Amino acid sequence: MKKSKMAFIVLALITFSELTTHGAVTYSKDYVADSVVQEILSEEFNAKLNDTKDTIVVNSGIKILVERDSDRSFIRISGAFKSPEDMSRTEKLNICQRYNDKTIFVRFSIDNDGDFYLDYFLPYNGGLDSKNLQKSVQWFFSVAEDFKDNILK
Repeated sequence: MKKSKMAFIVLALITFSELTTHGAVTYSKDYVADSVVQEILSEEFNAKLNDTKDTIVVNSGIKILVERDSDRSFIRISGAFKSPEDMSRTEKLNICQRYNDKTIFVRFSIDNDGDFYLDYFLPYNGGLDSKNLQKSVQWFFSVAEDFKDNILK
């Protein structure tokens, strides 16, 4: 057997071993449903479907919403925090800008009520990897917790 063919087989076995060891499952784009998202997240978090079939996830006192947009093949992870009443709109915008520069992928903004809104988009047009979704939600929680601890203390 040629060295390159043997190297490919070894690499394939290592990759397969990594996937099976860590329990990652990739769902095809057409199989991704609200119940699948909730099921994947329930493996790691307290995740429940709400009345509109979006997934609510709670961790360390922070609640986030995980919504599937089947038309555009992405999942939006979002959360909101009540802003201090004595904080001006300019101060809020400056905080959002600072966090947008710091975190890059999570978008920080102010909603119509003047509260802080965070969101992140995860595309799944090539399929949805279960571990990627779990890690993305875990990462979103860490960003939200940092924001809560440093801004809303």
